[in-house]
Amino acid sequence: MAGKRRTVSKRKNQKIPNEYILVGVVGVVAAFFVYRSHGTEPTHMAAEAPVHSSEKGTQVQVLASNQPTVDVKKYQEDLNRERAQFARARELGLKSLPLKNQGDTITIPLSFVPEKVWCQGGDLDTMKYASRNEQAKDFIITLEGIDRGGKNPFMRTSLDELQKGLNASFTIPRPKEATSYGVYICSDSRKDNSCQRKGMLSHAKLSEQLAENPERARGEDRVFFFQNLVIDGKTVEAYRTDDLSNEFQRTITGHLTKKGLSASDVQKAIKTNLTLKSAPADIRKDRIVFSLPYNDPRCIQPKGR
Repeated sequence: MAGKRRTVSKRKNQKIPNEYILVGVVGVVAAFFVYRSHGTEPTHMAAEAPVHSSEKGTQVQVLASNQPTVDVKKYQEDLNRERAQFARARELGLKSLPLKNQGDTITIPLSFVPEKVWCQGGDLDTMKYASRNEQAKDFIITLEGIDRGGKNPFMRTSLDELQKGLNASFTIPRPKEATSYGVYICSDSRKDNSCQRKGMLSHAKLSEQLAENPERARGEDRVFFFQNLVIDGKTVEAYRTDDLSNEFQRTITGHLTKKGLSASDVQKAIKTNLTLKSAPADIRKDRIVFSLPYNDPRCIQPKGR
């Protein structure tokens, strides 16, 4: 028993060799550096990302500083002016067609399209009552400078052709400034080749005369259709004719005189519109389109047919 106790006591007092201690210290230090290298890697990447982003931001800022400065006040003024012009064009029913450059002349492409209306008389109905022969070319279409003499382009046609619809193109000298023109359709038994100087009545009054004394009413040439066009060197402009109130007349007069038309030309066009009340023009496929209304035949058919 005594021998065993001495052995245990001897083991407790035995020292650990220095080489073992050195190996342990080296292992701890190595573990620390391994832990540090693995543990700090995400932190290092996270730190790099903001620096990279900051560099990009600096580049964008430099590029932006090279852009021209926007004049906010001028931009707002231009925007307000465009809005006002759009509102005015809508109010006046302005329609414009750019013209092709042909040197000293321009060509105005026109289309005349028959249009059925329900239980209402139209231009073609009045012309039919005033015509002696639907196949005879007793009508002309003209493009005439308002209150201007001289020759004007024209096209001779018949009621039958107008009822089917037709196209016409008129070539005129290129105006140097805005000029008022009229597109007319009239009867022309005297072969004057002009409509502007012929008499005109409202369709209602002319229909009354035709009903009372058809031969007498048919014996005089009349204007049946009119539309005012404002033509300069680059565009053709038309305006609405379905609003002829006093307020509209004042507004359209101001618009046209600002474009350079004389007050007398404007007033003559308005007076003609008030008398004939032709349908407004439209722009379709690079042509100025005019509607020629007529009563739908179904409206006057007896019931049961």
